[in-house]
Amino acid sequence: MPKIYRRNCNLCGDYYEGEGKLYCGKKCSGIVQRGKSKPRKVSLWDRFWAKVDMPDPIECWEWQGMKKPGWGGYGLFWFDGTSQNKAHRTAWNLIYGDIPDGLGVLHTCDNPSCVNPLHLWLGTQRDNRLDMENKGRSRIVRGSKNCRCKLSEDKVRKMRLLRSQGVLGKDVANRFDISTSAVSQVANRRTWDYVE
Repeated sequence: MPKIYRRNCNLCGDYYEGEGKLYCGKKCSGIVQRGKSKPRKVSLWDRFWAKVDMPDPIECWEWQGMKKPGWGGYGLFWFDGTSQNKAHRTAWNLIYGDIPDGLGVLHTCDNPSCVNPLHLWLGTQRDNRLDMENKGRSRIVRGSKNCRCKLSEDKVRKMRLLRSQGVLGKDVANRFDISTSAVSQVANRRTWDYVE
């Protein structure tokens, strides 16, 4: 079975699915074949912003194009017939340029389908996680709120105090019924790093 690509018509710019076709249907291909119009390439800029609802410069600009299932409401933008990108990343590229390696495009508005450049900022995965936690949207349950943890914030403070006083890791591990490697991770702040 031939692979079907999602493309833009070379004449009107509308999306269509087809294998190796340049136009969305008989109407557009007929106009070109009769010589009434020359094929035009719709610019990436025009194609993208035609799919955006821009009510106000300050409000969210909702992506009206395709949204991929399982992406949590993020818009999907096709270009070159086969390539895809998240719509908010394309908005960043169009306005600000390339996204540096290791950084993602994050939302200040927490609206996955928003492509307003004023609502976008660059950050790492850690920045995104901290932003979620600060806004109370984190699904991560940390510390004693996690039903599977053996320690509490108070026990962590006591462990760190004991280690700073020179008590051996194996003695601390026996006292709190955990492994010596867990004691080392807590004492060196590789885990429970948020506990002061």
